[in-house]
Amino acid sequence: KLAGSVVVYGGVYEFNNSTTITAATESNYVAEEPVVLSGADMDARVASTTPAQLSTYVQYEGTLTVDGTHYNVTSISGATTAKGSISYPIDTEFTSLNGKKVKVKGYYVGISSSQYYNTLIGSIEEIVTTEPSVEVSTTTIEAPAAGLDGTIDVTYNNLTDVLAEVQFVEADGKTLVDTKTAWEVILKKLKKYGIKCFIDVHSPHADNSGHVWNTWYGKAGVTTESWIKSLVWMANEYKNDDTLLGFDLENEPHGKGQ
Repeated sequence: KLAGSVVVYGGVYEFNNSTTITAATESNYVAEEPVVLSGADMDARVASTTPAQLSTYVQYEGTLTVDGTHYNVTSISGATTAKGSISYPIDTEFTSLNGKKVKVKGYYVGISSSQYYNTLIGSIEEIVTTEPSVEVSTTTIEAPAAGLDGTIDVTYNNLTDVLAEVQFVEADGKTLVDTKTAWEVILKKLKKYGIKCFIDVHSPHADNSGHVWNTWYGKAGVTTESWIKSLVWMANEYKNDDTLLGFDLENEPHGKGQ
């Protein structure tokens, strides 16, 4: 830590050639936690006739605007006057962020033109905005905020109905519902969007490759009588629901003996 008298040059406090500088303390540098400034905080600081404490490590956000050797941070949310200004940067690699929203951390070194908050930067990084999204599970609907300070509202006329459309497990979140319940969930979703469906039956064994079995009913040993009863039940159950147009008796039969 250095100590000595300072002078003001262009709104920036600095040591000049006649200043005697002494080492006040000596230790390894430890990154500080910044004082986070709002737009209102910065307006108050640039308007004050009493300078804030020099060398305060601060943080603020805005849009980087590069004009020649002027590196300003504009469009600070909540500020009507204040702009950030990067003073004496060691390198200018950060200028590639020109026009982007950035987060600045650095040391306050003075005010100029009653609007520029001069900052000796410690770091400057782009603020990447996260696109808003909605995640639906069997029990919740979550809407992560957009970016660091955005919000998103989710409104449903009937939350229970919405969740019912995606529930393929029991209330414990683990146990799968029975196949009829799962089928009703799918049918309800199809009805909502006006989609018609046709049941593809490869075999009563519920095997997508059941059509290659030598017997039409597959290895489960379903009898002809039980299969006919199930077809009759299906027809009666959904005869008044035009979402379901029909069903196969047997899809692609080509096993031996078929």
